[in-house]
Amino acid sequence: MTEEVARHPKFYLPEGDCVFRIEATLFRVHRFILSRDSSAFEDMFSMPTGSVGQELPKEGYSDDRPIVLEGEVASDFEALLAVLYALPAELHELTSNPANVSQLLTVAEMANKYHFVTTTAWAISALCAVTECPTEPPRAERAPHSPLECAWASPPILRRLIEVALLCGHKQLCDHAVEKWVQLIQDGFENPVAAMGVADEHGLARLAGVAYYETLLGCDGDLAYTWAPPDENAPATTHTPALSQRVRLLRGFFALVRRWETLRGAPPPFARPEGCTYHAHGCLSTWAATWRAAARSDGLVHRPAADVLGRLRAMRELLDADRDLRLALTPACRRAAMESVHELCEREEDGLAVHFRDLTASGEA
Repeated sequence: MTEEVARHPKFYLPEGDCVFRIEATLFRVHRFILSRDSSAFEDMFSMPTGSVGQELPKEGYSDDRPIVLEGEVASDFEALLAVLYALPAELHELTSNPANVSQLLTVAEMANKYHFVTTTAWAISALCAVTECPTEPPRAERAPHSPLECAWASPPILRRLIEVALLCGHKQLCDHAVEKWVQLIQDGFENPVAAMGVADEHGLARLAGVAYYETLLGCDGDLAYTWAPPDENAPATTHTPALSQRVRLLRGFFALVRRWETLRGAPPPFARPEGCTYHAHGCLSTWAATWRAAARSDGLVHRPAADVLGRLRAMRELLDADRDLRLALTPACRRAAMESVHELCEREEDGLAVHFRDLTASGEA
């Protein structure tokens, strides 16, 4: 039975000079539009159609013999054409509305696939604009956020953002998507188990560290994780990570418990501020004693054994409120000491992935 073919309602142009068939849809467009920007279509249109003196029916000149793009999706090709034929006002709309993220991702994928160099660059730039991708590294400018206000901040879109950014070699956009996903997980808006697979697949250490860590803290004795969405009307779901992931969770538990034993015994160092005259024998010794005392407090002892970040943040609050520390340290030393705790928290969070590394894959087993 012959499949019924329909002309595209917008991109079957009577004045076009090239016919494509994608799935059951015919597109009639201009060769010069598709040949621009050093695209793969330029080479396609310049290929010989037969040997000298041999007359062969040419593809692309009629509905009866269209150029068939196997494996493509008609809506994806339509998205690419919409940009190639767009007017300035239409391009501006695409780059100013976050709801267009999915369309821009499709354009970036298609433009990259067919080697539209400047169109790919434009699509990535547009994605940066609608997602408010910063020009500085994400952690350097991290600020309070409202995850639910981001129309594009959902795991399916974030996964596509990461994959397209990696495909197009745009590290900043990839890091931005990773940081947004991390924030959603830490704030309890998204299931960390879903992020583990993406992080493993693409080698994203930052995302892997946070996703594995949050899963470890929330899983039961069988390493099953029950996810309760913020929406009270949504049912809770239980997820069992893959065997290789469960092995890494167990490895992470052991490593994090050991890590806390190291951290609690010695405070983070800080340099002597200008003007402190009794730094080594006064401020540093007081700082070390207060640190070790805080590490023994009930608020820390009763936290989960592997919750290194939670314990460090609790330590920071205790030390910041400690009256003796305010009196014993010079103001400059106290500021430097508290800054060293803040920096330690960031280093430990950034380095979480190392605790969950796959020892068998790295040959360390």
